Amino acid sequence: MGSYSRASIKWIKGRYLTIRPSFIDKLGISTYITHIFWDEEAGHLAFSESGRTDKWFEQKGHVSISILSGHIYLVTNSEGQYRTIILGRSPKNNGLIDLLSTIAMTQGAHGVPIACPIVLMTTEEAMISNCGVLYPGDNNYENYREALNQASSGHFMQFVP
Repeated sequence: MGSYSRASIKWIKGRYLTIRPSFIDKLGISTYITHIFWDEEAGHLAFSESGRTDKWFEQKGHVSISILSGHIYLVTNSEGQYRTIILGRSPKNNGLIDLLSTIAMTQGAHGVPIACPIVLMTTEEAMISNCGVLYPGDNNYENYREALNQASSGHFMQFVP
């Protein structure tokens, strides 16, 4: 999972408001909770999601931290299907920001590979209760769209054609 001690990772533990583009509607922004915690039984960091509108796709897995790159990896392996989130620290909101790589169920029963920006924002409990899909005109939509644009600006990740 990387070479981290329990004492050195206190800063990352907590609940984050997770922000990513909707896979169904190009204007939509999906928001849900990602909880990063120390898994006593496994002896390393783990994560779980909640509050997703597509509850059946909520993920849980392990957290790796690379000393070499400084990146944080949230990895799910469910029956051989992997989902990976690669994160770096965001200077703007004390959160985490970068790239999600997964399979999206956008074509009926067939999943398609998809990659998109993702932001895990440290936040207050009041904001955490407002999970769902946001559209233009909704509270915080413009702030969250700006955070996603920052993630894909080239400073944190790059899409190469």
